Order: sequence, then C-alpha cells, then structure tokens
Amino acid sequence: MSRHSGVLFLKERPLALDMTISTTHLLPNGHTGDAAGFGRCTTDNPADLIRAADTNERLIAWAGWLDDSKADPSMGRFDPDFNVWSPAGWQALRDGVAAAADSLRKHDATLCLRPHSGCVLSDPQGCLNFLRDDPPERVEILLDPVAMLTPDMLDKAEDHLGRAFEALGDQARVAGCVLAAAAEADGRVVHRPLAEHPGFAALITGLWKSSPLAGRPLLVTDAMDTPAYAVAGG
Repeated sequence: MSRHSGVLFLKERPLALDMTISTTHLLPNGHTGDAAGFGRCTTDNPADLIRAADTNERLIAWAGWLDDSKADPSMGRFDPDFNVWSPAGWQALRDGVAAAADSLRKHDATLCLRPHSGCVLSDPQGCLNFLRDDPPERVEILLDPVAMLTPDMLDKAEDHLGRAFEALGDQARVAGCVLAAAAEADGRVVHRPLAEHPGFAALITGLWKSSPLAGRPLLVTDAMDTPAYAVAGG
C-alpha cells in the first residue's frame, strides 16, 4: 500500500466491487440535513443536545467536542485536543447523552453518535468502552472508520480499519457504517468518494462485507458513489 498526493491506494489491481448488498443512504453535504431513509445529521454537540428530537427520528451527531475548541462540525473538522479525551470530556458526553434520554424516549427517537479522531469517541476501543458502559436506551453509534484515521495512520490503514470492524462489527448498538476513501489534506484525513479510489474502496468494502455490519445500513459521503450501491430512498 502506498500514498500519492495525499491519497491512499493499493498497489495491486483494484478489485471489482459487487454491491448487491445493504440499502445505501447518502450523507448530506455540510453534515447537516437528511441522510434520506436513515436519519437527520446535526452539527449540535451531543454534550449540549438536550432539546427534543422529532417523533421517530434518528439524530446523527458527531461524538462530542469542546465548544471552545477550533472544531468545525459542519466541515467534519476536529483538531486533536487532549482535553477532549480527558475524564472531563468523557463526563460531558455522558452527561449530555443522559440529559437527552428522556426526550428520546418520549419521542421514540434515537441519538446516533458518529465517532471522529478528534471527538470524545475517537477510536474503536473508546467506542467499545462507551457501549460497555451501558449508555441510555436509544443511544447508538454510526461506525465511520475513515473519520477515526489520522494522517500518521494512513500508511497502516488496513490494520486500523480492520481493528475498527473487528471491535465494533458485532455490536448490536452499531446502527450502520459509513464507507468512503481516505485522503490527507491540510494535515488531516478527509473523506473522498470511493469511486475516485477503487483500491481503497476494495479494501474497506472487503472488510465491511466480511463483518456483521454487512447486513445493516450503509452510508456514503458523496453522490459519486451512489450508483454503484443500489440506492434506496435517496
């Protein structure tokens, strides 16, 4: 595996992608708005998310950050901040989730946390610890393996992605999975269309298809990817 112009790809010939699999949903640009048929994305910090969701709604939120940081949730940008991963950061996320629990239950709604390398839930082990800590009912996780990568992890992306699927693939409260390619830009990892990078696409979809998540909803980050995935409801 090698990198060129900040884009990760496989040296081997790209594999053909057989996407006769789960219902696919397109995440909205700007990380706010509807992911048709799956839920509604919000840029609100779940630590502050006490307002009621709409009835029967799944609310997708980045998994916790500090309001006084340089985070830009609308761009999916969360720079590393050790304070976020401190006990205080974890407690703020737990408190926010707990505060939303009554509203979620009242409206039969769900809060779906999307991990990121710069959020409180930043890696597979952190997500697993959160789930083992018995969060309130109607709180779940949306696995986004690329969002948990940092630039220094790209050279060993296959190992890191594999650990994400191994740790979280069989967790009942992982609601679905985001599939995208990875690129480095401005010192951080960004999502890129799978269609642009078939080598990386073959890697991540192969891991996904061999995990229990293959039977759950699939989300993509760019409309370029949707024709290959038998889109429903989008």
